[in-house]
Amino acid sequence: MAKQLPLVARWLSSCLMILLAAAGGTHADQPASGLPALRENSCVDCHRDLDAGETKGPTLSIEHDIHATKGLGCQACHGGDPTIPDEEAMDPARGFIGRPAPAEIPDFCGRCHSDPAYMRSFNPGIPVDQVQKYWTSHHGERLAAGNVKVATCVSCHAVHDIRPADDRRSSVHPINLPETCGACHADPAVMAGSSLPTNQLELFRESVHGRALLEKGEIGSPSCNDCHGNHAAMPPDVSRLSRVCGLCHVQNLALFQESVHADAFAENDLPECEACHGNHGIKPTSDDQVGDQEGAVCLDCHSPDDGTAGLTTAAAMHKALVELKERQAAAEADLHEVEVKGMLVTDAFFDLADARQQLIKARTQVHAFDADLVLAETSAGIELVVKAEKIAAHAREQYRFRRNGLGLSTLVLTVVVVLLAVKIRRIERG
Repeated sequence: MAKQLPLVARWLSSCLMILLAAAGGTHADQPASGLPALRENSCVDCHRDLDAGETKGPTLSIEHDIHATKGLGCQACHGGDPTIPDEEAMDPARGFIGRPAPAEIPDFCGRCHSDPAYMRSFNPGIPVDQVQKYWTSHHGERLAAGNVKVATCVSCHAVHDIRPADDRRSSVHPINLPETCGACHADPAVMAGSSLPTNQLELFRESVHGRALLEKGEIGSPSCNDCHGNHAAMPPDVSRLSRVCGLCHVQNLALFQESVHADAFAENDLPECEACHGNHGIKPTSDDQVGDQEGAVCLDCHSPDDGTAGLTTAAAMHKALVELKERQAAAEADLHEVEVKGMLVTDAFFDLADARQQLIKARTQVHAFDADLVLAETSAGIELVVKAEKIAAHAREQYRFRRNGLGLSTLVLTVVVVLLAVKIRRIERG
């Protein structure tokens, strides 16, 4: 019986809590909008009336706000006393802050977000140096200098509808971030007085990164903050640009840094990756970007009489890449042809898959600007293609042999059937 007392106590406690809630005891009432609020909350009461018939407003958007869902009411940010039903609730003597000025917003948000002890009670994983980083960013530097048009916390995260970054509806979700940044950076009026162009968003939408992110939904593809940072956002300068690209394209960066171009780019203050690939409008790469033919990016810097082996190397790399690509494509077409005829050529397709991997490796080796390294990869790929070609040729011969044998067998059987038919007819007449 003694062992059952804790269970009985818990049961009685639960019943008591249910009765208190039903009687309107200690728990907060939930208004019709579902907003988390105190039993008496003059902020919600007034603003619900003010927001009636509108499409925006605190009570229309705060329901799913991350702060509201954690139980933080209006007074947590704006101060005041929401238990008072009139304007005295907004008395500065009661800590009322109201709407902060743009220059005050970073520190306004930082009251909580820069306090490790306070933030730990909600999410220990949230960094608490966002405000510190913000003041080192271009946005923060310009705000400190008096430019109130620059982005602050609410420009990116919204105001009363702040959602976690991994929420698809969040303004800072990777798929939504280009539009969030573009709200300022693609607006000539906002960017007036700045030397920055306003076509970055347009270029990004058409880029290989933008199409992967915005059209295919591949959130692993870079968005604005992956290259520029977020709270400490700054444009990558020439000396750091390759490090930014190298966060994803690790092997390409390693090869470039060991190449003859690394020192040349540094001496001429060239932006490394961007010099060949661009930045916001990066297009899919192709083998024709390399070489001495028209349209190759190598011609942007090199000429036949520049005293270097640049174009000779580029032409050799292009030739090796094109040869492997064309041989692989031709072998694949042959294999499909004999496969349709019923021949088993699975092993050859595996060889071609390995040859495609060699082609990818060869294209990566281009960043070393060494024709021998590219040729080593393409030669290994050619060997695999040759194996596939031999399998395709053998399969074609087998098909012809079987077809000829079938034709001969059919002819012999036809003759035998005819002779039998003649013999049977003679027997029937005789």
